[in-house]
Amino acid sequence: MKIFKTSLLLLLLSAIFTILLIEIFLSNFFPQPRSDSWRVQNERGVYYNANNITARHEYLGKNEKLSVKYKFGKYHNRIYSDFEISNNKNNILVLGDSIIFGWLLKDEDTFIYKLQKDFIDLNFINAAAGGFSDSDSSIYIEEYCKILKPKKILFFLEIDRIFYNTLYSLDEDNNLVKGKVKINKFKKKLNSSRFYYYINKTHSFQIIKKVYFQLSSQTFINHPVKGKKNITKNSKNEISKKKILSKQIYNKIVNDVIKCNSEIIFIYLGWKSNEMLSNIKKSILEEIPAIVNSSNNSYFISLDEEFENIRLKKKTYFLEEGHPNKNANEIVYKKLKSRLNDFIYFN
Repeated sequence: MKIFKTSLLLLLLSAIFTILLIEIFLSNFFPQPRSDSWRVQNERGVYYNANNITARHEYLGKNEKLSVKYKFGKYHNRIYSDFEISNNKNNILVLGDSIIFGWLLKDEDTFIYKLQKDFIDLNFINAAAGGFSDSDSSIYIEEYCKILKPKKILFFLEIDRIFYNTLYSLDEDNNLVKGKVKINKFKKKLNSSRFYYYINKTHSFQIIKKVYFQLSSQTFINHPVKGKKNITKNSKNEISKKKILSKQIYNKIVNDVIKCNSEIIFIYLGWKSNEMLSNIKKSILEEIPAIVNSSNNSYFISLDEEFENIRLKKKTYFLEEGHPNKNANEIVYKKLKSRLNDFIYFN
């Protein structure tokens, strides 16, 4: 029995020593971006940001090594250390994807932070999240609009991803039907584990996680799964169906905003040139103004023409990782500030 215990102890010590050696080797020769987990699913499977936590996000590229920390508030929103949400201020709810969130950027380099600095008498509640579709943003409005009671909602359009998830569909009569995204029970269990929080900070575990991400179909948030055929046909019938679905969703958004006595500004940032857009996106963009003009509480801003210079100079305005950098955010801030003055303070 004593020999068995000794052997077991030696085996355990050998395993620990081996793991430490692997970790030291990886940290020196093959370092991995050690990003924390900061996404949680609601009852319908929408991946919100987590709430009331701090998370690290890293990217290690050939030319850029980035490490930033995000702070999240109780509304699944990114919060900024220099500003506190006050009950004495009007709320401006911000919704969109990773670009609006400020992916891999420090607080002060994001355009929302810069707007908050200028409009100091307002609370900018940035609930944008990586991979968010307009469907996800719609559900956030449904869940939180009456709680936050925003004076205005800045809704940054991300059209294509509507058709990648199952949050909404049409019935035989083209009525909008609510659906769900499958809950990732494994991720939910991991997020509740303290062990996962600490092991997530190791280089060796990040390699394991990377392999899992590449193999699992449950880890992609509103993006087509790599290696599988993405069904995006452009037949007239499908374009017609998608247009009806998108119209129904945007009309629902406008109606939900009316119910919480708010006003919404749909904003299109033209990161891609018109010829690079899908046929369905082009078609829907043409109809957005008509949808917006059908209500007194909704408005539309397009910065497509203003972003021509950004599109032509990717090395100047985009991170090596692919998202807009602080230079691009500075331009978004300047363009939006001049346009939003008239919208945010009107009665």
